[in-house]
Amino acid sequence: MKIKLLASVLILIGLIAFFWFSNFNSSIDERESLTLLTNTISHDKLYNSFTTFECLSFHNTETTKEYYIFNIHEIHNNDCKGAPNTQPRIDTFKIMRQTENIFYYDILEDAYFPYSTSKLKR
Repeated sequence: MKIKLLASVLILIGLIAFFWFSNFNSSIDERESLTLLTNTISHDKLYNSFTTFECLSFHNTETTKEYYIFNIHEIHNNDCKGAPNTQPRIDTFKIMRQTENIFYYDILEDAYFPYSTSKLKR
């Protein structure tokens, strides 16, 4: 009887540890990070004052265990206004893999800050 109880307790502890570490180590991948970013800026209509979503390109410029960094560029071609053959960078965002928090890069401060549409009026 004691052996069955001990075995049950050990199995329960093992299952709890497995689920705890599975959730602790889970993080979003690059595709999910990009989807989070594009959905957020599209929802907030961040660039609607000067371009359309179709005239933006997204580039992953850095990947670490903790985050992804994406640059957003304007596309200039026959369908999108602007100087031909150029793709100026508009913004840079950092997506945290564990928390899914979004940070924007402030070029004047040379630092990342939490995403807030009120601070990012474009």
